[in-house]
Amino acid sequence: MRARKLSPMTGEDSDVFLTVLVPVHNEVANLAPLYAALVESISLLGLHFELLFVDDGSSDGSAALVRELTATDERVLLLQHDRCRGKAAALATGLQRVNGELLIIIDADLQYDPRDLAVLVEGLQSGHDVVSGARAMRLDSRGRRIGSRVHNAVVNLLAGTRFEDHFSGLKGVRVASLRELDLECGRLRVLLAVAALSGLSVCEVPVRHHERSRGSSRYGWRALSVLVGSDLRALLPLVGPLRWFGSADGASPR
Repeated sequence: MRARKLSPMTGEDSDVFLTVLVPVHNEVANLAPLYAALVESISLLGLHFELLFVDDGSSDGSAALVRELTATDERVLLLQHDRCRGKAAALATGLQRVNGELLIIIDADLQYDPRDLAVLVEGLQSGHDVVSGARAMRLDSRGRRIGSRVHNAVVNLLAGTRFEDHFSGLKGVRVASLRELDLECGRLRVLLAVAALSGLSVCEVPVRHHERSRGSSRYGWRALSVLVGSDLRALLPLVGPLRWFGSADGASPR
């Protein structure tokens, strides 16, 4: 039997090794297949896990569906916002309840493949503090790809990093390492840059990316411009003059 331990985030007694955190906003059609795929993939790894869904003010029944899952699977947890506060806020809410030693963050839209959790876990267990999935063949609209490329370039320029995909919806983190990071002001959105600037070991690994088959994205050009401004404001206080004399890159992407 696995010995019980104290969670590095909550300080509570727990035997959970892996927490999967899923921010949700109006993804009711994707949640059941996502749940099934996550359980199947993690079970193959043989890890004690929990699935932590944070519903960000959904209006389509997403929270009710997850609540049904909690009734049949004690590994499923649900947190709710009373209104839509944004993905960064949903992630911040989830971080307060993480019980695992390792944390995987995955979007709920099924564009990321739960089978790729294995490569992130492998990277974390090999010693990296942060492992992020870089979308090798991104299956989004041309406009979204261009916007994301510009957004990544701006963050890399400001932070002195060379990461390919700052805004991947599939990331892994050693939970104990989160204590070393200043994640206020929405900085979890630019986790790779913040972690690299803090001297942590960060790497990217190629992951699969699928077309969205259900639901719709809420990120258009107007939303992207707002996010760029928000991310720059979040990073600027962390970037000092020494940034211009060298790279803050924690590890070369692989």
